[in-house]
Amino acid sequence: MILSQAQADAVYSAMCSLNNVCAQIQVRGLNADGLELRERTNGAVVIGYLVDNAQRGTIVESYATQADFAADYGLNQ
Repeated sequence: MILSQAQADAVYSAMCSLNNVCAQIQVRGLNADGLELRERTNGAVVIGYLVDNAQRGTIVESYATQADFAADYGLNQ
């Protein structure tokens, strides 16, 4: 998995908080190479090089739901 435990925990916490106000998360710059994380409108969570990078469009990790993301990273739901 590409995120550290601390990154995954922080991102998941932010996702849950944003869900309470009907919003989705988009995080850019998870590493020096421009890695991004996005929650899509269908609830999928995608981590990859999605914009402004030589590897644009490359998906590194993909989860069908937030719960799948949390389960893979061992986060409390």
